Amino acid sequence: MVDIRQDLVESGRGLLNHAYRAQQEYERTTKRCLDLATEQDNTITEKWLPELKTAILNAQTSLEHCKYVWGWINGTNNLLQLLRTGSRLMDKTLLLGITM
Repeated sequence: MVDIRQDLVESGRGLLNHAYRAQQEYERTTKRCLDLATEQDNTITEKWLPELKTAILNAQTSLEHCKYVWGWINGTNNLLQLLRTGSRLMDKTLLLGITM
């Protein structure tokens, strides 16, 4: 009976030691994960977000430049169309003998 009791006590101690080591490993793993998450959060906050803000501002500036150029091209096309129309009208008036 004493031997069985000693075996049970030793088994219990073995289980407790194993559980303690498993808990310590879990805590170390959790700490590593939290440290990594903090590091990634800092990288995002300190590096990526400022770069993203700059990229967005540059894209907005480029869009404004594109709109300006598009408006200039549209205006030039409208002017060319107006000149062509005026030229055709002048040709017609010359053909009809109308002077201005």
